[in-house]
Amino acid sequence: INVNVPGADAEYVEDNVTLPLEKSLSGTPGLDMMTSDSSEHASAITLNFQNLTTQDFVAAQAQVLQEVDGTILPQLADRPQ
Repeated sequence: INVNVPGADAEYVEDNVTLPLEKSLSGTPGLDMMTSDSSEHASAITLNFQNLTTQDFVAAQAQVLQEVDGTILPQLADRPQ
């Protein structure tokens, strides 16, 4: 999940984009590991899933999209990709 935040420093990105998204995504079924990087102007979150059936992966992917869409991000932030 990548989010551009034009004009924001790394601390702002961490506090206002990365951490809220991580909190929203932390309960995703089947999530094995989540890593993130907050830098000037951008947040990047990687989700790793292991040992999921195709059906379970599709369900987890749908939940991730729903959680990302439901996370309140600052107006500065572009739409998550």
